[in-house]
Amino acid sequence: MNAYLVFSDESGSYQRDRSESFIRRHPFYVRVSVIIAASEWKQLESLKVKVQNELNICRQGEVKWAHLWSLRNFQKKQKPILDGHELKNLEQYDYHQLIDYVDRILSSIRN
Repeated sequence: MNAYLVFSDESGSYQRDRSESFIRRHPFYVRVSVIIAASEWKQLESLKVKVQNELNICRQGEVKWAHLWSLRNFQKKQKPILDGHELKNLEQYDYHQLIDYVDRILSSIRN
């Protein structure tokens, strides 16, 4: 019998009927579920470490989609990230680099 792992996550704000002002305040909503065979989990973890090493991304913590959006806003506005802020550990990365990281991991799942 095969075992499977299901990962489900969301980012952004959902509202069934969205007004223009809601869309301006909350420009995205992403909901995803990934089903993976338990036997493939180790391969995915190895790939994740390989991509982190290639892109020189620290393996501490996680990279959330909402973090990418917030980091983008800090970088576009050239605002400093204060100590204690949840993005402090990501401030040394360009948000494009982190998007590439997420894209490469998710693309490997699709294949």
